Amino acid sequence: MFKEIEQFVNWVRRRNPTAHTWQDYHCDLHQFASHIGNKQLRDMVAPIS
Repeated sequence: MFKEIEQFVNWVRRRNPTAHTWQDYHCDLHQFASHIGNKQLRDMVAPIS
């Protein structure tokens, strides 16, 4: 999941590099990933029936 977080944060940063939003997302998402572990997103989402 850390790879996906970095990709998302980099995308946000490229859209508006002067905003601090990307730094907030980076911190919050890394805290979340540290809490749940480095799992793949597909392993955490229930399949749609």
